[in-house]
Amino acid sequence: MKKIRINKILKFIDKFHDNEAFYYENMTVFLNDLSTAMAQKKTAKTLVFAVKMFSYGARIYFDKFILVPYEVAMPMDSRISKITKIYNNSNLSPLDFWFQISEKVGIPCIHLDALLWTKCDDFICF
Repeated sequence: MKKIRINKILKFIDKFHDNEAFYYENMTVFLNDLSTAMAQKKTAKTLVFAVKMFSYGARIYFDKFILVPYEVAMPMDSRISKITKIYNNSNLSPLDFWFQISEKVGIPCIHLDALLWTKCDDFICF
């Protein structure tokens, strides 16, 4: 199984190589291409986490801040899922719930998890 995933990502790396600046300026294209290469949903935790880490590394490498687009999802892990179940009183899906919060607070959805991780105990996760 891992060999198959490695072969998938190796094909993407060929496309990615020498296009890092383009992908940094077009992170939704980066996510779309990565999603296609890996045959995973654009909301898959691994993929959105890859976009997040790429944005951090590219920010340092290019010495330039580019906001991650609002349409890139948050990496949904078990702690975020627990918080979502506690506070999502609407009929929204968990991701739509966080996208709505993202719009209201003016922070891209992909970064909201960082706020929740800092003091998760305050949200009564356990």
